[in-house]
Amino acid sequence: MHRTGPLSGEVAVSGAKNSALKLMAACILAEGTSELSNVPGIVDVSIMAELLEGIGLAVAVDPTDRTRLFLRPWGLGAGSAPSGTCSLLCPIASFT
Repeated sequence: MHRTGPLSGEVAVSGAKNSALKLMAACILAEGTSELSNVPGIVDVSIMAELLEGIGLAVAVDPTDRTRLFLRPWGLGAGSAPSGTCSLLCPIASFT
């Protein structure tokens, strides 16, 4: 490699899984709608969304930007977490 001039460009950095999961859970405590951006599109996030929906948090993905989530409490305590989802999250929670 030979230097021929200044280096320039852009790099897109994906979101961090562990931060996204914790922030999603924290939305339970918020009033109104919370918006999370740069959320990685991975299975762990989908599992967490399903779990949160089961206990009363509405989770929506922005159709124009799949890395942006909207979370809003609507009936906390009205439902229950699906047991299959809980067992999937146990290994995830132990490593965060």
